[in-house]
Amino acid sequence: MLEAYDHYFTRVFHYRYWLVIVDNHFENCYSIFIYTQKLKARLVKSYEIACFKHDEAIYNQFLSALKEHSNLSIEYRDTRHLIKPDKMIDYDPFHGHNSLYKAQ
Repeated sequence: MLEAYDHYFTRVFHYRYWLVIVDNHFENCYSIFIYTQKLKARLVKSYEIACFKHDEAIYNQFLSALKEHSNLSIEYRDTRHLIKPDKMIDYDPFHGHNSLYKAQ
């Protein structure tokens, strides 16, 4: 995990970095991601640096190693509390969504 962290945390000037830990109940695992965003840009990139089974002992071991190695802020997410998605896109000619040509 720390090798993947070092690979993606490149310390590029004018970029923001943070960590996200996801408690994934669908796949019964924890996933750790590093997120990057260029300042004044909307695009956010994420890279998975670890995925391991739902075990509190392993989780605490990974978390302590990560906190010892990194000073990045950590955001926690839980798949039990998913946000309701936006309404369906019916018309967007730039990305191929066009309600006039719906499949019958």
